[in-house]
Amino acid sequence: MHFPILLSAPVYLSFAAGLGRNDFSVAYRRVVMGEKIVVPARVRNYMIDSYGHMNNAQYLILLEEARTQFLERVGFPLEELLRQGLLIFINEIQIRFKRPALLGERLEIFNWFPVLSRARVTWRQEIRLENGGELVAAATVSGGFIKNGRVIPIPPEIYQVMQVYYIPAEPDLK
Repeated sequence: MHFPILLSAPVYLSFAAGLGRNDFSVAYRRVVMGEKIVVPARVRNYMIDSYGHMNNAQYLILLEEARTQFLERVGFPLEELLRQGLLIFINEIQIRFKRPALLGERLEIFNWFPVLSRARVTWRQEIRLENGGELVAAATVSGGFIKNGRVIPIPPEIYQVMQVYYIPAEPDLK
């Protein structure tokens, strides 16, 4: 099965060449590359609460949308994962709010993996003002994959792509 991946402008990769589904020695070799995917967002009027800033629940929605776009950009749209019988579960989300997000502000959500093992994945997401500006919020999201109702190792072809966005864990959310 081929998974074409758009990593950056004109660079495409395909993980069909020699990578079998059970070739864990190749697929699970850790490579530190340190790339992040950035997803733009904007604070809309319906996101604002009575305190005049973005409601806390809206952060969860923005972070979910950013993870979904991340998966689409690297070649694993949710629809395709569902066709393969794969589900992604989230078992923990921690958010540290640093400053309020205000109506009309343009944001960027940076996405990468500080923890990546065969069975679990931890996303790191930072919401910043546009152009890599001030930190608005930082989140750590932990989970994994399910198939046929059971937790499974991260599929090798997905793990291989995730490695590109692996940046070792920081001590805590700052």
